Amino acid sequence: METNFSSSELDDVDLQSLVDSDWYAYEFAEKHRNFLSIPEGVPFQVEPRLDVSKKYYHRGGDTPLVRECIFKVWWNQTEPNCLGQRYAGQRQITVGTTLASIGETHNVRPC
Repeated sequence: METNFSSSELDDVDLQSLVDSDWYAYEFAEKHRNFLSIPEGVPFQVEPRLDVSKKYYHRGGDTPLVRECIFKVWWNQTEPNCLGQRYAGQRQITVGTTLASIGETHNVRPC
């Protein structure tokens, strides 16, 4: 998994608005479906965003406090159910994406 990279999807994002505003968060997810791996035409849910500060430990002993925004979005999809004839041929599962972004630089930690 790639971490600590810059992404043009976050260039113009106001992270405080992303944390505070459900409307802003849904607009961000709709605009960046591909980046967040949300299939076209599928309804999704955005969870409450988290604004956290974390201490990062480095080998040199430096422990800076870093602000991150945690953004979670999920949706349901169907997949084949290969359990045999006694069971339905498809099942619904819940999948999603979690994005963590560093507040000052807007770099993506994991996505």
